[in-house]
Amino acid sequence: MTNRTLEVSAAGRQQSEIRRLRGLYIVFSSFVFAFSLLLGLLDIVINLDVYGDMAPRFAPIIGALLLLVVLWIGLVLNNRHELAAAGLLATAIVSSVLFIDADGITAVFAVITAAVLASTPVYLFTLVFQFGLFAAFFVSNLQAGAFNVDDAIGTLPGLLTTVLISIAVRYFIRRLQRSAQNAERASQLLRTSATIGTAVTQISDLNPLFDRVLSLIQEQFGYYHVQVFLISPGGDQAVLIASTGDIGARLLARRHQLAVGSQSVIGQVTLRGEVVVARDTDRDEVHYRNELLINTRSEVALPIRDGNTIVGALDVQSVQANAFDSDDVQALQLIADFLGGAVRNALQYEDQVRISEENAKLLRDAEENLRTIQRLNRELTRSTWQEFAEREQQVAGVRVEAEQVGELYEWTQALEKATTERRTVTESAGDHSVVAVPLTLRGEVIGAIEVEGGTENDPATINMIEEVAQRLAISLENARLYEESREATAQEQFISTLSARYQSTSSVDELLRVTLLELSETLGAQGGSIRLGKLEEQDSRSVTTNGAAAQ
Repeated sequence: MTNRTLEVSAAGRQQSEIRRLRGLYIVFSSFVFAFSLLLGLLDIVINLDVYGDMAPRFAPIIGALLLLVVLWIGLVLNNRHELAAAGLLATAIVSSVLFIDADGITAVFAVITAAVLASTPVYLFTLVFQFGLFAAFFVSNLQAGAFNVDDAIGTLPGLLTTVLISIAVRYFIRRLQRSAQNAERASQLLRTSATIGTAVTQISDLNPLFDRVLSLIQEQFGYYHVQVFLISPGGDQAVLIASTGDIGARLLARRHQLAVGSQSVIGQVTLRGEVVVARDTDRDEVHYRNELLINTRSEVALPIRDGNTIVGALDVQSVQANAFDSDDVQALQLIADFLGGAVRNALQYEDQVRISEENAKLLRDAEENLRTIQRLNRELTRSTWQEFAEREQQVAGVRVEAEQVGELYEWTQALEKATTERRTVTESAGDHSVVAVPLTLRGEVIGAIEVEGGTENDPATINMIEEVAQRLAISLENARLYEESREATAQEQFISTLSARYQSTSSVDELLRVTLLELSETLGAQGGSIRLGKLEEQDSRSVTTNGAAAQ
């Protein structure tokens, strides 16, 4: 279905109730007219002596009119309202010619029917025709001596009353039709606005939201073309974001945009922030004629605001001139305000997504840093304990057997398994069981505990040994650090003592001898030497120690 067809069909839906009421009037008027014809036929039968030779002529005419009335009712029942209306009006006019009299009952019926059912030209023709018919009727009767001038003048108030009544009836019917149309359109605007408001709350992504809203506006109101522009980040261009139909797809493909402040409804609405209407595009200067939208006759652009900031415009086009009244503009502005809220929500959502992604990245970085720190801690723990083990080889391990504590230099099968597999190992052999638990420090295994117990491995016992292993690993690390700190303290003390001796020594040779002797004694070295000067200089000073001697 094309955009033009949509617009026409929307107008047709607004007329459905009016057509139904016109059909009711046709049926009711047809029954009244038929009843009047039956009364006329009954009058002819009762007063045959009065009608005389005219009775045979009137009876077939009345019968034919009755058949036509039945036909018009049938057409209404078959939803052929326009044809039935034309037929009923023609029947009323013909009846006014056939049964013209001074009372003018048939003429009144014809004029009222024209006022209700006919277009303005047909209504005016009916009025002129009935006046001419009455004028001819009275002139002929005046010439025949049946009427006098006073009789003719006496009929004028009735004729004028008929005309005024028909005009009033036609006026009120037109007003009621317009009111019905306005009420239906207002209701449709309200329903569409509510539907769009619901869509705005349910759809967070702008592109599908705009497509949904534009489709609803076009389908419900039947407008020719609907589109949305958003102002570019630079603030100088209104960029097409969403547009309806194949034409809209082509405009989007070529990245259609209009300058803010340009001589177009979009340029003006994005500049001023006020509704801009081009009521007739053939005459209005504020209009950009697009070669793809050749059927546009009127256009309205409404600002899309985020608070006091103009962020875009809603553009609606029609194939009819002056298609947008105050109700349309009010409803479309409400929709534009909905879109402004949607733009704000979408921007906030994008900010939240961006912040969430940044937080996720920070979390990943923190986790990566934590893993790096843990890895470095493990490497540092492994290297320091390897150095400690190499330095303290005489304390490789201990073993208790028969309440005697002795050194342990070999790895039992259970200890080796617990260390390599990094888990608690339980074994049963004959009349005893073995539990081996690794000593884990910062994820690195620095040793293991092996306990030989009874015939069963009690879970509570295993849990206790694991707890002891955890605390032992921490205590061993603390003891190692304490030993290292003692060594560092001893070194600091030696350096401080040596520095104090420097203060009491005044010669270079004495400083060299004191330094070399203190170092040899502290480190337990067998000998040492200190040289001053460069390699090529032959007279440089030197001091050498060998055992207790120095030169």
